[in-house]
Amino acid sequence: MRDPGVAVLPPLPGDDPQPWRVAHSRTVHQDQWIHLRADACDTAAGHRIEPFYVLDYADWVTIVALTPDDEVVLVREHRQGAGGVIWGLPGGVMDAGEQDGAATARRELEEETGYLCGPIQPLLTTWANPATHTNRVHAYLATGATLAGHRQLHPGEEVATVLWPLARVVAAVLAGRMTVSSSHAATLLAAAAIRSSGEERA
Repeated sequence: MRDPGVAVLPPLPGDDPQPWRVAHSRTVHQDQWIHLRADACDTAAGHRIEPFYVLDYADWVTIVALTPDDEVVLVREHRQGAGGVIWGLPGGVMDAGEQDGAATARRELEEETGYLCGPIQPLLTTWANPATHTNRVHAYLATGATLAGHRQLHPGEEVATVLWPLARVVAAVLAGRMTVSSSHAATLLAAAAIRSSGEERA
């Protein structure tokens, strides 16, 4: 029996969307950093959408690295797209030929912060921006992070590293003081995973 408190609406034309068909595509710009293409797309309803610009990117990784004192390794650096210096989790692009996101996360953690980590586990994989980007973001949780590696910053990179208790990072996310969306998801899932692990051990 239908719940009387739930409204049942008649179906609308957009209630069952179908994938677009790409009639043709052309490269607008391509270099070592970016591939921008312009697609001509046909919808199931017969509409032609052209050009529709798509950015082909390599996948990214981000990592919640916890020290033995349950502090999170954070980075603070200039982000040109955001137009300023912002906080976030360590991470970066999976290089050509890299297939193991966890290995990439370990590499990025060491290169950006000098920290090495112990056991690592996947948290989630999300689309970076499914409307216009082809890449995904793979998030990981690692424990046992220690300052025992070697930073290898690229020319022009200036990265400050700071340790915050996990609870403080979660509070910053919920208060909107940390503004990187992938850091939001990874932080909240890491906190949930740690809480669940503690409950299982109890």
